[in-house]
Amino acid sequence: MEAARIATSAREASGWRHAAAVVDVLRCSTTLCALLAGGCPGVTVYADPRLAAAASRRRPEAELF
Repeated sequence: MEAARIATSAREASGWRHAAAVVDVLRCSTTLCALLAGGCPGVTVYADPRLAAAASRRRPEAELF
């Protein structure tokens, strides 16, 4: 099985021939607002998924979306 890859642009993913997941930025911001409105004590947004994963490992009580 091939390792997961993350494209940061449509051009980068244009040659892909397998299934892909698309992140909907508007839905993401709506989720963030709902988390905060629901009492989540804080939200941190990372531009690099590797940084988010590293932060999640340092804080196992945190939820990673």
